Amino acid sequence: MSLSREQLAKKLSLIQQNRMNRPGLGDEFSNTGVDQLCKFREMVARAQKICIVTGFYIKSAVPPAPETDGPSSSINLSYNLLLQRKNVHLLTDTCCFGVINATVQQVQSAHPELPVLSVMHPGM
Repeated sequence: MSLSREQLAKKLSLIQQNRMNRPGLGDEFSNTGVDQLCKFREMVARAQKICIVTGFYIKSAVPPAPETDGPSSSINLSYNLLLQRKNVHLLTDTCCFGVINATVQQVQSAHPELPVLSVMHPGM
């Protein structure tokens, strides 16, 4: 079942409101978010190779550390695209490579039936 743009905007807005526990947050999907999401969906449908960039190291954090939500979401997105038979590579910076690569290795050990995800950093 395919959702109309308006239905998709409403659904995304509600998801964002529930996620942040803030009514009204996410209404921006009604204006620009849906167009961007639809263009992204069309682009991914046509793409043969996809590179997802994530895991930026934040030197000013106390203590310095990689971002926390991007890497796990990018790993999830990568596996979903791999299951759709897309050629996916996950690219991160050198500081975050160890954590992201270890996470991917644990996922692949726990679920050997999944396609292999390639994780790279600029020095590779």
